[in-house]
Amino acid sequence: EQHQQLEKARQADEKEIQNLQREVANAESKLADQEQQWRAKVLEAQGAAPATAVRRGQISIEALEEIQGKVSERDARIAVLESDLQKSMSDRESAVAEERAKVRKLELELGLVAEGDMAKLRQALRAEHDAEVAQISQAAQESVQTLQQLLDQTEEHLQRQQQDTARLHQNLSEQRAKHAEETVQLQQEIAGLRQELFQIRHQQQSDVGASARLSPLPPPPPDESARLGDSIGSEAFVGMEGLGNRLDEQREQVVSLHHRLEQQHEEFQSLLDQQHQEARRREEQLRGREERLHQEYQAREQRLLDLQEAQRQQRDQELLRIKEELASLHSANGANAEVPCPALIAHPSPAPTSLG
Repeated sequence: EQHQQLEKARQADEKEIQNLQREVANAESKLADQEQQWRAKVLEAQGAAPATAVRRGQISIEALEEIQGKVSERDARIAVLESDLQKSMSDRESAVAEERAKVRKLELELGLVAEGDMAKLRQALRAEHDAEVAQISQAAQESVQTLQQLLDQTEEHLQRQQQDTARLHQNLSEQRAKHAEETVQLQQEIAGLRQELFQIRHQQQSDVGASARLSPLPPPPPDESARLGDSIGSEAFVGMEGLGNRLDEQREQVVSLHHRLEQQHEEFQSLLDQQHQEARRREEQLRGREERLHQEYQAREQRLLDLQEAQRQQRDQELLRIKEELASLHSANGANAEVPCPALIAHPSPAPTSLG
């Protein structure tokens, strides 16, 4: 019955293929006819007036574009149908191969039962059981290897994250040390500027004291003393103004450096937080994937064990049924002592080759 169903399916597939081929041929013929018609229209439009020719040329171009779109749609549909056809053919081949394997297994079992060789049947069942056990063990080993590889990848990723974190901490410590050095240097410069200012003020006070001590002496001419005082006052004023400007510039530089260091520290801290969040998210993803793979492995192992148990029970039932049939045959033909049992089993009603 399964072979008949497969034959019907094959005939239906062949009919579908023929229908598709006819549709493709009809589409190609229609396209060829339309192409000839449009070529004739284009040739007619070339001999008409210029405005009419331009208009008809535009119409023909639009029509050709429409035809080209239809052709592309048909090509896409043909490609989809061909892929469906290939898929159906592959499914049919796999189904035929599976049915042939079942038929061969049934022929082997019937042949062994017909010969009455229970040892061979047991050996065949044991070989099949050993093959299934080997397949299950191989699948389990592959699953274990996959989990081990996943664990190794997770450990390598965590090590890389730890190295990145250590490198970031080292960069942070270097930035802090550099900031401390720059702060110390700026403090030293400020102290030097303060000392220079103190010296200038002390020199001004000493100059004022010297001028006060020299006041009892005969005064110089009025014009020279006034000029000298103006020059000294202007120089002192210029020196104080330049020193104040330098102090303001140094203060602005210190403030700008402080703001820049704070900004760099905030950027570095945000980058570090972002990397920590990314590492935590990846770690959670890896853990979820590991748990999912472990659950899939357990489910697959349970399915394989259930399948093995079901196959074992089925084989035990078949073996018990075969033993019961042999016992019934021996009990039915046990009255005739002169005829051996193998001679009674040597005449099976359907031959193993007649299953096809």
